[in-house]
Amino acid sequence: MDGKSLIFDWNVLDNADDNNNNDNTIKSIEINDETLRDGLQAPGIDNPDVGKKIKIVQLISEMNINAACVGFPSSNGIMYKDVEQIIKFVIENKIKLQIGCAARTVEKDIKPIIELSQKYGIPLDANVFVATSPIRQYIEGWDIGHILGLVRKSVSFAVKNNINVCFITEDTTRSKPDDLRAIYSEAVEHGAARVCLCDTVGHATPDGTKNLIKYMKSIINNNNKKILIDWHGHNDRGLALANSLAAIDAGADRIHATGLGIGERTGNTSMEKLIINIKMNGLHHFNTAKLKEYCLAVSDALKHRIPPNYPIVGRDAYRTATGVHADAIIKAMQKKDHWLVDRVYSSVPARDVGAEQIIDIGPLSGKSNVTYWLEKNDVEISKDLINAILNEAKISRRNLTNLEISKIVKEYNNTRLSQEEFKCLISTMTR
Repeated sequence: MDGKSLIFDWNVLDNADDNNNNDNTIKSIEINDETLRDGLQAPGIDNPDVGKKIKIVQLISEMNINAACVGFPSSNGIMYKDVEQIIKFVIENKIKLQIGCAARTVEKDIKPIIELSQKYGIPLDANVFVATSPIRQYIEGWDIGHILGLVRKSVSFAVKNNINVCFITEDTTRSKPDDLRAIYSEAVEHGAARVCLCDTVGHATPDGTKNLIKYMKSIINNNNKKILIDWHGHNDRGLALANSLAAIDAGADRIHATGLGIGERTGNTSMEKLIINIKMNGLHHFNTAKLKEYCLAVSDALKHRIPPNYPIVGRDAYRTATGVHADAIIKAMQKKDHWLVDRVYSSVPARDVGAEQIIDIGPLSGKSNVTYWLEKNDVEISKDLINAILNEAKISRRNLTNLEISKIVKEYNNTRLSQEEFKCLISTMTR
């Protein structure tokens, strides 16, 4: 049976009120991985050794992500050396990944990027940023003339030294339109190839994101140049993913994200959620099978625990003990159709991210859960054994562990007591 006939998707209905006639299908999008730059700015995480950073870079490439900002080389000697080792790894292994480095709008931040680019003969991006919102201008004692001077000098310096510039305004989502027009026009005029709209404090909503990108396009059109637009969003209001998807919908060319959403304060757009949503919305060139390995590598390197209920890669993302859910999944398994198994009680297919459906036994389970567990573990099935396990599960306040179930099976096979005797014995054994 055609799978499309089994799932009606309200996400792709034409909306008569939508003047853009958008069917929510993404045609093309790039991603810039910021795990090794913004991710390292998260409070309470480790700056991993370079070997673990390289492992993350390798997985970024294997997921078919084409760009990564790998650090802030002017910040300290350790960061400079780590960036250098990453560049060497990319060259030696012929990895197709555009490497970027962060820099403020000052020449001393850009010089290390130029030095590394010239030393290894590799084109590098300078992600050059400056704060532009009125509140930051007030705190810093800047005026628009001062900012324009910083932009002019830094962008020209980088471009003159054959460094591609992605020009970023910090706190874009709280900046004045006229200021943004003047600042971005200055950056474009002096050679910036990309511009990045940054929701530094997580202020934006999806509507605000779309408004801003629309405004940015008007600036680019007025300059009569082909400039690519990036979106970099934070999660302070819990809207980072929604805003990133809105940015794509509005025509952004590239989205910034980090593994597990790690970053300043409450973090950034999470890479794994972004990629899955992009794929499910119609773009399939990302290798999602590597997502779990990537997230585990980020978790290990940055010492950031993945919550059990975390979407896509959490321990419980494809796990259930509920009888109704488990019964439907098991029936799908009996049809030997992986497509059905992954969709009857999931929207994100487990196999797409290197995972599988897991059936547990707990207080809300039914006989099908127990039968499945016994079959999977090659245990001879009997009605009494099923009832014994299920009875124990029903008086528990949590799911039974595999060890606990195995003990019940072993004790049942060894004793074959009466049902009441057996129930009493197991109840005391598993407390």
